[in-house]
Amino acid sequence: MSEKNLQIRISPDSSLLLDSEQEPWVKLEQKLESKLSYYASIRDIYKMWTLAVTGVSARTYKPIGCPVEFIGSDIYVYLGFYAWPSDPALLYNLAASLGTIGPVQIVNLPKEFSGFVNNSNTWDLPYYMEDASVEWETPTFNSYGDSIPAPSITITNKRLEFSTEVFGAFRVKGKAVGGYYLLTIILNKPMTQEEITEEDLKNNIIQQIQDRKIVFSPPPIVKLNSYKIENLESTVTADWLSLDGATQTEELEIEIPQCVKDILEFCPNMYETLVHLCEEISTRRVYYSTCKEDTIVAIIDGKDPFNFCQDLTP
Repeated sequence: MSEKNLQIRISPDSSLLLDSEQEPWVKLEQKLESKLSYYASIRDIYKMWTLAVTGVSARTYKPIGCPVEFIGSDIYVYLGFYAWPSDPALLYNLAASLGTIGPVQIVNLPKEFSGFVNNSNTWDLPYYMEDASVEWETPTFNSYGDSIPAPSITITNKRLEFSTEVFGAFRVKGKAVGGYYLLTIILNKPMTQEEITEEDLKNNIIQQIQDRKIVFSPPPIVKLNSYKIENLESTVTADWLSLDGATQTEELEIEIPQCVKDILEFCPNMYETLVHLCEEISTRRVYYSTCKEDTIVAIIDGKDPFNFCQDLTP
């Protein structure tokens, strides 16, 4: 009986190929300033807006701590974000539901974070990293729960490879490589002048009484009005091709700073604030009941002998 060689061909599992080659990815992260700077002085921001929109100066106003500029009746909102691709050579596209995305600025930002490997001999980094270093933070164990010597670690730009399967936590330090982008949203928020009504004058006096003003400002001649811009939203989307040619996407909902929300929601019925709210010598004194603050007892015209005034210019 003749012998025959039995040949067996095994086709590798496509999922194993994808794992070994590591599917490409893009992660999006918004650059957020400190929460304190996001609550910039609304008084200063409002003053800048009123100056710009009323044409007092042709310059561009930009309040410190808030990512906005005022150019005429246009409000420019600047919101930065990062795109972290799995490889700097990866091609990807970016789009925003509202606003315009500027050109990329390549960045190498220091990153430090903890990781945990659960009975595996590899661990994928969350960034493409350069100059990375790793230190164990805990004792190391095998899958049976036995303590083992800390395995050696090989570091690539995208993955940690351990010399043996291991269970433990570690600390990673290095520089993440990616792109920084600026999302610019331009919104038009003009002002209109409206005539002051008797009801407006009454409310203005009552408000000053409630604010405990010692000397009252002259009634405004006109009031400035505008419309509110609410529920500002923008989503940034990244798309790229997977190893099998399918389109993959990642989305980032942009967080709008509180100071931007405040300036967009200013109005309606805000009085002109570009004049002194209190003059050095008052020509009118208003007396009101301390029991019921909205009751005016008397209004007396004439020079105020006490000179309690102070400059309240916004």
